[in-house]
Amino acid sequence: MAEVRLEHLVKRFEGVTAVDDVSLTIRSGEFLSLVGPSGCGKTTTLNLIAGFIAPDAGEMFVDGERLNDVPIYRRKMGMVFQSYALFPHMTVFDNIAFGLRMQKASEGTVRREIGRALELVRLPGVEQRYPRQLSGGQQQRIALARALVINPRVLLLDEPLSNLDAKLRKEMRIELRDIQKAVGITAIFVTHDQEEALSLSDRLAVMHRGRIEQVGTPIEIYETPRTEFVNSFIGETNLLTLRVLDVRRGEAELDLGGARMLVSLGDAAVQRGDLIKVSIRPEKIGISAAAGAAGLWLEATVEHAVFVGNMTYYRVKVGGQLMAVLSQNLDAHTFPPGAPVRLGFQSDACRLVGRA
Repeated sequence: MAEVRLEHLVKRFEGVTAVDDVSLTIRSGEFLSLVGPSGCGKTTTLNLIAGFIAPDAGEMFVDGERLNDVPIYRRKMGMVFQSYALFPHMTVFDNIAFGLRMQKASEGTVRREIGRALELVRLPGVEQRYPRQLSGGQQQRIALARALVINPRVLLLDEPLSNLDAKLRKEMRIELRDIQKAVGITAIFVTHDQEEALSLSDRLAVMHRGRIEQVGTPIEIYETPRTEFVNSFIGETNLLTLRVLDVRRGEAELDLGGARMLVSLGDAAVQRGDLIKVSIRPEKIGISAAAGAAGLWLEATVEHAVFVGNMTYYRVKVGGQLMAVLSQNLDAHTFPPGAPVRLGFQSDACRLVGRA
């Protein structure tokens, strides 16, 4: 296990700043995901750590050792690529052995370590197969075995699950996390898939336009986003621009097109008449034909209803604005388009994300 520290990293390509003053510490044994949309700088950051490219400014350290001038082969990084990058003309045995042989390991050591690696990824007995004879999930495991067999200080993963189908991707998330825990290795995972990042990570670093917007645990990132971008990128949300009607006892009363709703202010300072942006997650909103006993209830009309098995996704109109509601299907009843409904939620389910 190793600690990775990035200090004010900068990387430019033809005048475009891909990584812009990134500072981050990945703790020893931690599984950290760099997550963000395409072009946000996450893969460039990973390639800087791996040594495939050099930074224009800033420094990188592993357990206090400065990496900037250390060549790739001496960094002891294990890398799993999006395409797996297995050699098609080599057997599984030779693919996994490649790094060990580059390290001049004896053939006895090579055989022993490959056996251990294949047991770890739950694929014993496939040594003489070729990559084309394996499924996508099996190829992903072989790529992982090849990265781990050299006993790296850090495991780098560049969207390794993106080529798998949806069901296999979910299964491999669990296996990947189990293997990382079993080995105890520090892992840095790059993905644009927010669900993948939330389900795998000890912490996430959300990137946008080359910068890190927020670092935190999955729960912290999802429940308490610090910026409007993090709020909109991680999970679906209703982002409403509303006027403050009144402020009292740590809550703001807001005008939702004639309807009124309450928002917990926390430490935010707002005044009557301010326009503010408020976020509320679709799953935090209850939908009912009648008002409940707790929370604030708003009159609404169903515009669309989409049945997705265990959930129903609603678009409802309230106060002239459309809101998304995600409701668990506890029974067979759903509200059809045009149905009058009431929406309910607690004031602390709403998050103030800034002024309009």
